[in-house]
Amino acid sequence: MSSKKTIILHVIEARNLASKDRNGFSDPYCKIELGTHKKKTKVIDKTLNPVWNEKFTFEVSEIPDKLFLSCWDKDDGPTDDFLGQFELSLAQLKMTGEIDKWIPVEKRSERSTVSGDIHLKIVLEGLRPPASPRTSKETEKEKEKEKEKEKEKEKEKEKEKEKEKEKEKEGKSLFRVTSFRSKDKEKESEKKEKEEKEEKEKEKEKEKESKSLLRVSSFRTKEKEKDTSEDKTRATFSEAVPQDKSPKSPVRVASFRSKDKEKDQESEKEKKKEKKEKKEHKEKKEKKEHKEKKEKKIQKGTRRKGSKSERGDPSKGIGF
Repeated sequence: MSSKKTIILHVIEARNLASKDRNGFSDPYCKIELGTHKKKTKVIDKTLNPVWNEKFTFEVSEIPDKLFLSCWDKDDGPTDDFLGQFELSLAQLKMTGEIDKWIPVEKRSERSTVSGDIHLKIVLEGLRPPASPRTSKETEKEKEKEKEKEKEKEKEKEKEKEKEKEKEKEGKSLFRVTSFRSKDKEKESEKKEKEEKEEKEKEKEKEKESKSLLRVSSFRTKEKEKDTSEDKTRATFSEAVPQDKSPKSPVRVASFRSKDKEKDQESEKEKKKEKKEKKEHKEKKEKKEHKEKKEKKIQKGTRRKGSKSERGDPSKGIGF
């Protein structure tokens, strides 16, 4: 019966891994295969230099020849991104009982892009050699180096945090600029709409004026035609009526004159009506223009007040 052996695997950290996310980082974790045993580390978010510091124990009857490790970037989708892999020979573990080294990750195909190293420590219980005085000094040096590395990592983390804060500030400033530009565009569109409405109103007024002028001109032409027709009738009547010396001829002349007076009175009435219509038209037009001017002045006054309220009153210290 072969007694079982315990292998302790310490997955310590990684450095300079590839970035797979849009924010320039990854969410790395490791998968370990030792013979038939399989293990997985925890996921560390948003970093290229993760520190797992996890230990796994394996109970084996015989020490396998190799250890297989693969590193992945955790995603929300069904598949995770590949960050690298390697196979580690355990011949040194069989001889000395301990392996402590940085191992570079490798590609699994030509298309894969990987980078960085992973720090592992593997111990086979019962075969670890006793520490000599030299090794104790070396361990002290290693501890100092580890402390220095931890300090460097902390500095890198602080730098990363500062970069993230700067990115957030830039994003907020861009959002403010875009919102301000959108407001300016809305104001410009409102101004254009108002100008278009004013132009349409002016065109309508011009059309009305042109129609009224056409009516007046047509009325005048009709009057001229009437005058010319009356003159013709008078001329023809004077030619047709003989110079009769009888007492009946003056009566006919008086009746003709009365008819002419009636026509003249009717024409005068029509002219007075036309004058009244023209005056009413002018008065209406003047009233409209007066109202429009008042409305424009009111609008300008409200705009000036709004601009003052937006800009702020320097005497009161508002908006400055």
